[in-house]
Amino acid sequence: MTKKDYQDLIKQVLEHDYAYHVLDAPTISDQAYDALYQQLKQMEEKHPDWIDANSPTRRVGSGILSGFRPVRHQSAMLSLDNSYDHEDLMAFERRIIQAGFEPTFVLEYKIDGLSVALRYENGELIEAATRGDGEVGEDVTANVRTIRSIPLRLRRPETITVRAEVYLPLSTFHQLNLELAKTGGKPLANARNAAAGSLRQQDSSITASRGLNAFVFDVMVSDHGFNNHIEKLEYLSDLGFRVSPARPFPSVEAIIARLDEFEAERSQLDFEIDGLVIKVDQESIRQDIGVRAKSPRWAMAYKFAAQKKQTILKDVEWTVGRTGAITPTALLQPVLVSGSTIARASLHNPDYIRAKDLKIGDSVIIEKAGEVIPQIDRAVVELRPDDAKDIEVPTQCPSCHEQTYQIPGEAVLRCVNASCPAQLWKRLTHFVSRDGMKIEGLGEKIILFLIEQGYLTSIADIYDLTNHAEELSRMKGYGETSVNNLLREIENSKDTPLDKFLFALGIDQLGRASARLLAEHFRTLQAIEQASVEDIQSIHGFGAVVANAVVDYFASPSNQELIQKLKQHGIPKDLVRKQADSGLAGKTFVITGSFDRPRRELEEQLIDLGAKVASSVSKKTDYVLVGDNPGSKSDRAKDLAITTLDIEAFERLLEGEV
Repeated sequence: MTKKDYQDLIKQVLEHDYAYHVLDAPTISDQAYDALYQQLKQMEEKHPDWIDANSPTRRVGSGILSGFRPVRHQSAMLSLDNSYDHEDLMAFERRIIQAGFEPTFVLEYKIDGLSVALRYENGELIEAATRGDGEVGEDVTANVRTIRSIPLRLRRPETITVRAEVYLPLSTFHQLNLELAKTGGKPLANARNAAAGSLRQQDSSITASRGLNAFVFDVMVSDHGFNNHIEKLEYLSDLGFRVSPARPFPSVEAIIARLDEFEAERSQLDFEIDGLVIKVDQESIRQDIGVRAKSPRWAMAYKFAAQKKQTILKDVEWTVGRTGAITPTALLQPVLVSGSTIARASLHNPDYIRAKDLKIGDSVIIEKAGEVIPQIDRAVVELRPDDAKDIEVPTQCPSCHEQTYQIPGEAVLRCVNASCPAQLWKRLTHFVSRDGMKIEGLGEKIILFLIEQGYLTSIADIYDLTNHAEELSRMKGYGETSVNNLLREIENSKDTPLDKFLFALGIDQLGRASARLLAEHFRTLQAIEQASVEDIQSIHGFGAVVANAVVDYFASPSNQELIQKLKQHGIPKDLVRKQADSGLAGKTFVITGSFDRPRRELEEQLIDLGAKVASSVSKKTDYVLVGDNPGSKSDRAKDLAITTLDIEAFERLLEGEV
């Protein structure tokens, strides 16, 4: 046997894998396949220096991983707007037609799994990352390599990033639960959670044993141009991907006429779906109508009606949030709903409880809103027992025992004590979170411990922990190394961008996207502090509610004191000054071709300057950065008379010379 024989055998086994796992059309018997596979293993045992990283034998996993590093996506992984009735779908189509387009559509299953981005260079799988927050995910490459329906090497040496949905087949899910039952293990709640847990195993050999599967359903980054979605899926299939089933339709009305039929198919599938996805087929229309902050305007999810089950409302628990809101949660007799065991459901506020006429001891109907969030639909009043009890609204905060209050006209019950430990704990946890200041090592339990020890009485105290390094290192469970690591993370957080700092403050109504718009518009914290409601409302997408919340936050004396303390610690640094000077804030770039440095480095450089990086060229594109061997994006830029830049012109633009 020669090394060429070994490579030929790899190709042969991979072709059989492709036929079985992608085409679902095996070309040889299981016995014959096993013989080839064993022959391959024996060759690798005899010649370990021949082993190819993409050999089918490498699918078994590589042992313990050292955590999951963060990965910034080349193109944002957007979510979908949801629809629950036919009128929403018709309105979706009308908006596109009224904008002057003549769309046709494609319909796909909304698979209840876990989205991942798969990145290939010259046909080789080099990186796989979870969706995360849509912009930054986690590197799960080692685990994804164990999924047999995901090719390690494409059928052509393409450089491309695709989006896939990883899921656990229902047949595999049920078999896993049978095996767990035999060994006395705790059964898996549902296939979706089992898939997510399997993909995030620290030991990739465990992932390999779980039998995960995947469909590829979109192209995130590619120099290849497409006319429509169906053409795109055919291209992906030719590359060797197992693509998501898709059906073309001339109109939304034609889709609606068959919705019942599609929902009936649900029980015949070997994977969970919680609805359907309707997409505009034509790529040119997609590019022209664009995307919102979190979702595309050219696609919508139609969610199936929620499954309902009956159970008992056993008690109500009241918890305090970071804004002082006291929220009731129903404690339920556990019941299986849409694949998950439900034991708790939010009751939102006292008015909600009164409107639903709920009592402790009631039989209640439970459903999952959008197949995700458990909620009580209604009480079965005719089954109400004689000893059912009224749900008492607390007059004292369950955390600090201070008096509660409810603003007239507002449904939320609140704690009056600004020093309430529960509020402080939630505010601190939010402040240090990944979407905020991202301080690794300050988890919920550690924050609670530091509050109890008196080290944290406000957000600003985090940055005074450096004065207590010696005391902290003497505490149980701590040491000099762990304390130094924590203090280094705290110091590094001072470089957090302004938009993340604003989100970390926990300003009522201000989400991540709004915080970014606010930072991009005003550029400095001082400008935001001095802004009026009218100034903030002038930003596209800001209404009176959010604008008033921002102004009220910075008008508060206690918040002013907090901001002043943080400024004394050098937070936030003026990290948006570059954006103001560069003139690139708000400009849209598309990058095509290859460069002598990683494309991600170019993307992050532009994002730091306030620019946006898109994956496709449209009329809204301002610049196209062209490297070696550019694809169709360069041609489209010329057709639309969009400015193209080589790397030298790009560098001059960044320096303000163009």
